[in-house]
Amino acid sequence: MNAKPRSVWITGCAGFLGSYLAQAFSAGAYQVVGFSRRPSPYAHHAIRLDLASDQAPGRIRSVIEQLGCPDVVVHVASLQPGPFKRADYVRANVLTTANLLDGLEACPDARIILTSTLSVYGAPADLPVKETAATNGRHPYAMTKRFAERLMEGAQQASVVVLRLPSLFGVGQQDSFIDGLAKLAIDHAKIELYARGELIR
Repeated sequence: MNAKPRSVWITGCAGFLGSYLAQAFSAGAYQVVGFSRRPSPYAHHAIRLDLASDQAPGRIRSVIEQLGCPDVVVHVASLQPGPFKRADYVRANVLTTANLLDGLEACPDARIILTSTLSVYGAPADLPVKETAATNGRHPYAMTKRFAERLMEGAQQASVVVLRLPSLFGVGQQDSFIDGLAKLAIDHAKIELYARGELIR
């Protein structure tokens, strides 16, 4: 008798990182359930959902009733830095996390992985950054991602992992880090140096 494949839920499944994760897990022995405002071609079950909406926790509970609890939830959905208002960051980074946790209350054994950001440290005094460094990020993106981390600290799930990732870029990304720098250079525009210009990627 074949064992039931492990279930992996990915929020922001149609985005850059979410798409790569969905492809990787789908290629393995995993059942991928993707949550996103746009349909994901890589998920076995693509759930179109705005995680910041009031209906999100109820929709998540409905999926649990239909498919069962996930083994792992990778919470990738996020609003990246850009010309947005503070409320946009709160909605996309904090409210989505709160709604996800509310929807998962019936699944205390699910392991949750939150993708956060290195920018929660702001401009750290020492490089490389240590995990114990103070979280002094002042940009609304960094502040709301840190608040999402705090929500995860209060989650009832037994296993929560927070990954503070640096800026991600690669093939298939729209308006990527590299593309952005190239456009500024071609236009002879000023390029802002982060971390005092000492950060090497």
